[in-house]
Amino acid sequence: MKPNTGKKLHFIALGDGATNALEKMCGTYPGARSTAVSNREREAKSPHVTYHDINTVNHLQMVNQLVAAMRDNTCFIMAGIGGMVAKTMLVELWTEMKKATITDYYIIAFHPFKFEGQKRRLNAYQTEHQLIEHNQYYSLHPDELRWLNYLGDCSMKGAFEDLDKRYRQIVDNVLKYKSAF
Repeated sequence: MKPNTGKKLHFIALGDGATNALEKMCGTYPGARSTAVSNREREAKSPHVTYHDINTVNHLQMVNQLVAAMRDNTCFIMAGIGGMVAKTMLVELWTEMKKATITDYYIIAFHPFKFEGQKRRLNAYQTEHQLIEHNQYYSLHPDELRWLNYLGDCSMKGAFEDLDKRYRQIVDNVLKYKSAF
């Protein structure tokens, strides 16, 4: 699904969890550009994704490259905001986007699971506090996901499949709304 604005879709994933979701979404949106930034070198699982290791690139150059790539595109930024990649890049990226007057973007952030620890949860709330002021921000909390309401054990595979589905639902809903105008 593409917006009717003539713009192309560009997905940006910040962190490993968002990159995993991005790799699964690639075939869903033909022609979309995809960029993944994580804190380790990743094996390229999709030919449609450009991968970057934040430890091997200049941080400011990476932010500027992402901002430049967002021009004239409808962009979705997916981030697990408890991790270091999102904590170090997301707010700075958003700040540079505002300076460059990029307005056609949507941030989809996922809070960490409780078992990921207090530090990640604190990172998430600090990052979200800086981003919450605008209406193009979607926040997913693990407590809100359907699979946590199951009784008994739930596999992590099922949890992440549900998260991937939520990412796609948000993207689809935004694109449907945009195409109505």
